[in-house]
Amino acid sequence: MRAVIVNAGNANCATGDAGYAAAVKMVAETARRLGCDPREVFVCSTGVIGVALPLEKVLRALSGIARNRRPSVRSFA
Repeated sequence: MRAVIVNAGNANCATGDAGYAAAVKMVAETARRLGCDPREVFVCSTGVIGVALPLEKVLRALSGIARNRRPSVRSFA
């Protein structure tokens, strides 16, 4: 794995095809911004079950996250 994208507040489960599509888009956009293969990105979601993920909010946050990342365990934590 080269990247982990984590969202809290919404588990993105029990949402069917839309939830799966949201996870795929999160992976694709994270990989694009970090310059890695989508197969190297791991998605973690926790929170409310059965509610659609606010995907646009997650995707908007990725630009700042990618720009400000640091290659360290401490930064990851």
